[in-house]
Amino acid sequence: MREQGVPCAATRRQHREVTRKGENFVLRSMRKRGYAGNVHKEQAKVLIEAIKTGNRPAHIFLKEAVATRSEIVSEYAKIAKELYKSGHKTEARLLTKFATDVTKAGFTTQAQERYDKTVSNLNYTPFKDIKHDDIQR
Repeated sequence: MREQGVPCAATRRQHREVTRKGENFVLRSMRKRGYAGNVHKEQAKVLIEAIKTGNRPAHIFLKEAVATRSEIVSEYAKIAKELYKSGHKTEARLLTKFATDVTKAGFTTQAQERYDKTVSNLNYTPFKDIKHDDIQR
């Protein structure tokens, strides 16, 4: 857009569907050495409690995230409409596609991903992949 003379700024992470920051490398290195900090202990407690109760951890800011995302998508729709009116049909199409991708993106937290992964690992049995013919008698 800058090449065409349109002033623009960097997009925020939440506008690009990237809402999580990467893990701090110092904490990651400490965890690899076997140190379990208070945060990791608390995450483990929450995960164990969620598995015991069978309830997936709740997304604490779901309402705010949905409201922000819907506001962003409506603004993208307005911008796409203006681009289409001014003759930039390809850009309008791309922006519309991006808006639909943002709408389809899920709201899964790291705690929910850990829970889903742990539950799927617990439910996985390595013997169900073995066929009857593979067993030697």
